[in-house]
Amino acid sequence: MYDLGASIGFALLGVVIVFVFVELSLISVRGYRAVQEGKRARPAEKVQSNPRAKVLIVGDSTAYGTGATTPAFSLAGRLIADHPEFTVINAAQNAMGLKELITKLDEMADESFDLVIVQIGGIDTLKLTRCQTIAARLEQILRRIAQKFNTPVTVLVSVNNVGAAQFFRLPVRYLYSWHSRKVSRACGAVCAATGVVHVPLFHERSSDPLRQGGVHFAPDGIHPNDRGYEIWYAEVRQQIAPYVQALYS
Repeated sequence: MYDLGASIGFALLGVVIVFVFVELSLISVRGYRAVQEGKRARPAEKVQSNPRAKVLIVGDSTAYGTGATTPAFSLAGRLIADHPEFTVINAAQNAMGLKELITKLDEMADESFDLVIVQIGGIDTLKLTRCQTIAARLEQILRRIAQKFNTPVTVLVSVNNVGAAQFFRLPVRYLYSWHSRKVSRACGAVCAATGVVHVPLFHERSSDPLRQGGVHFAPDGIHPNDRGYEIWYAEVRQQIAPYVQALYS
């Protein structure tokens, strides 16, 4: 006897298997592109013999500038262009998570900086690391920076809406948007508790600036392109303007 229900069930299972296979294949291809973007990227930095101020940048691939066609179009590159009299040290690394940044800070020599910019959280968001763990590690990082680098101002540029990236499609993008939202809020709470300036890059998908007037992602579908970094830098510059201006006084 022909079992229609079983046939439909097997057909649906087949569709799901094909969908999962296609998605995994696409993620693999995009992941390879992300690795290639990281290998091609070079961090922007500039050392002056008698600088007006010293700035340290630490963090992950977005602080490093992965996705930009040249270092000048990254966040660090744009900061250097705006303030050529500053020394800007870029100690960011591709694929750096919070735990790795703690180790990195331990390895760095003690030095005084007038401003430290931290851009971190993307890898931990992608790994779906628990927000409590992220908050604990972030607090450890921010307190260590204040002690190690004797900086009067630390700025945290926290994670964007990872689910809004081209890299992910339904239903995975909803999961990552939900987690990105929680991570952004956790970062805000830690910054408020530690006296750190918070620049949140999170926006809901419908209003995410990297999807307005076009899609401003690099070929890997997850890092910003030149225009994407320009958009992010405008947000960062607006938030840190009073602290940067104080470095001229």
